[in-house]
Amino acid sequence: MKRLNSISSNSIFRSTTLCDDFIKTPLGFIDVGASGGVHPLVLPVASTTNCLCFEASSKASEELRVIEKSIFANLTVCNTIVGQNNGETDFYFTESEVNSSLRQPHASLLNRYGKKGFQIKERKVMEVRTLDSIVREVGKQCTNPGEIIKLDCQGAEYEILDAAPETLAKQCMSVWCEVEFFQVYEDQKTFSDVDRLLCSKGFSLYGLYPKYISRKMIDRTSCETNERLMWADVFYIKDPLEQINARTLFTKREIDVLIISALTTGFFDYAIEIIEAYKNDSHEKKKLLKLTRLLARREKTGIERHARQFIDRCRKTPKNIYLYAKKFIDENKNNNDVDFLTIS
Repeated sequence: MKRLNSISSNSIFRSTTLCDDFIKTPLGFIDVGASGGVHPLVLPVASTTNCLCFEASSKASEELRVIEKSIFANLTVCNTIVGQNNGETDFYFTESEVNSSLRQPHASLLNRYGKKGFQIKERKVMEVRTLDSIVREVGKQCTNPGEIIKLDCQGAEYEILDAAPETLAKQCMSVWCEVEFFQVYEDQKTFSDVDRLLCSKGFSLYGLYPKYISRKMIDRTSCETNERLMWADVFYIKDPLEQINARTLFTKREIDVLIISALTTGFFDYAIEIIEAYKNDSHEKKKLLKLTRLLARREKTGIERHARQFIDRCRKTPKNIYLYAKKFIDENKNNNDVDFLTIS
């Protein structure tokens, strides 16, 4: 779990003009599918973030308002469906609320893998609106509410993005999105569709965090096996250094949002690349580079701490070395490798 305000409360960050700008005009973050809380992506900068959240469940929406209202610069929670059109639509509430969707679950496939919690318990007609229409309305009171967008909509992500060309073009600098690699829901678009759409809008895939599925026919406590890709969280950036954006003039605010996006997701090398390319004030650049390297060292320290815990567990209970190793890998794997380094 990311630490609350670990960036926005940092003394180096608070000495920057970038921080001053986000205090005056908080970061605009949209969270579509916010059951269980605002996504931890923005927790490190919570005090300088305006959150606009959407959740189909009335109960989850109310819990969100009560629990997290004081954490952010501003929090608005809407019990509204975000989709491809404005009007009304059928929404399918499932036994496990987090699996509820605009689409019906793909029963035969889910039965094959024994996935629980997808059984439909209620079909309800609800208001649906496009992201563009909402952003235009909210934008009258709040500047740029859609600078970073997170989607976890159980198979409806493509349609939401496809109906938000204005927000993607004029405001959004990064997208954190759940995708599936096969149709978990009937007639849903999958990763390849979402990827083509976002790439056509000038975004580049930077991070992919996959999850897997199998029939569990092998005892995983004693055997190793590969499994099928089921879904992933993916992270896209509107990268000004990519050829597709070569003719686009990025504003200072857009560059600052990119820097924040990179810092909160752990893309520290990319953050330094952007700082070096776009920050001309030497004092500001020095502070931001110092902050970035500090955050990167903290990540390294965290992995070292987990490694020591892993070693201690293996020493105490050697029969569980395999499971400890797998858990350690799962908890610490990220979008990088160190194949280019040699250990002396």
